[in-house]
Amino acid sequence: MGVSTRTLENWCAHRDFPKARSLTGSRLVFFNAAEVEAWLEQALETGGQQ
Repeated sequence: MGVSTRTLENWCAHRDFPKARSLTGSRLVFFNAAEVEAWLEQALETGGQQ
């Protein structure tokens, strides 16, 4: 996405960002690409005011 890890953490904590998903036994988290794209489009349309 071209954003820092900290920015992504902030979006997850303070905005209506799509829910993170994880795989059993993995420390990695994943996001549904379509949900993230829809969220980003909405954020751009509203000027980031969510």
